[in-house]
Amino acid sequence: MKIHLLPLVTVVLIVTAAVTPTKADPASNSDAIRMAPPNPLEQLRAEYERRRADALRPATAWYRAQLELLGHELAKERTKVAETFWEDDQPELRQALLAIGWIWRSAEDAEGVDLKFLENGSVHHAGLNGTWKITGPSEVTVQSDDDSRFILRFSSSLRSFTGDRRGVTGERIPPLR
Repeated sequence: MKIHLLPLVTVVLIVTAAVTPTKADPASNSDAIRMAPPNPLEQLRAEYERRRADALRPATAWYRAQLELLGHELAKERTKVAETFWEDDQPELRQALLAIGWIWRSAEDAEGVDLKFLENGSVHHAGLNGTWKITGPSEVTVQSDDDSRFILRFSSSLRSFTGDRRGVTGERIPPLR
């Protein structure tokens, strides 16, 4: 048979505090108020809260660990969704990029050069090799092999685009008749 000493000690302390007379008049001596033993009900409440916290500590730690793991998994999923969201959301832009040739013009070359977007995510024209990715609504980011980046914003008709720098513009190559 197990004997739990803590409840026994608590009862002894409560009884001792209740039976022991105090000599100081609490109204006349403020130190006596601070030195007075705590109320037995407060002692029991404090003991209950301590035991409760001790009992809940392992469960709380497990829940926190699970929550942290779930947070990491959620962050990975968000990243995955963010990587493919715009491509999945704009199949017509992808189709327009792949189906038709384009002309790339810049401040240095108003005449323009042929631009080709390939299915494997690569993009090529005279002087530029790199990769492309749909990164926003009617927006494609071209990352060249020399680490320069262009953001191309396409018109709603998907017939032309404007770059974010160097005066880059472009349009579809008209079909041959």
